[in-house]
Parts: sequence; structure tokens; C-alpha cells
Amino acid sequence: MGRLDMLLDGVLGLELDGREHHSTETAFDEDRRRNNYYVVNGIPTLRVKYSTVFYHPEEFLQLVSSAMTKVMSQR
Repeated sequence: MGRLDMLLDGVLGLELDGREHHSTETAFDEDRRRNNYYVVNGIPTLRVKYSTVFYHPEEFLQLVSSAMTKVMSQR
């Protein structure tokens, strides 16, 4: 099983998705297995398009900030 692109403070996973990495059924399936593994093990994971990170960084940062606030409040 692959790794998350980023694990923030050990409590929030981050996956940056681009079309080139999800062009095959195998790659798509592996992403779903990885995502399910982390959810089952208590690590919620945000999935964000590369284009959002690069072209809308304020939206991306707000999403991460909101998610971290929510996750930390539940600890």
C-alpha cells in the first residue's frame, strides 16, 4: 500500500490528486484502498486536486485549516 502525500501533525492525511496518476484502473483502485485504510485507522484524509493547490492556494489553505480545527477539537 502506498503512502499519503502528507500527514499533518499525525492526525490529518492529505492526498494531492492529478489526472496523470489516476489514469489506470489499478492506480484508481490503489488510491481507494489507501484512503479506506487511513479512514478505518482514524486518520481522515483530504483529497485535493493539484490545480486547487497551485491556482487557488487560499482555498486550499482554508480547507486544511478548517479540517485541522475539526480534527483537533475531536481529540
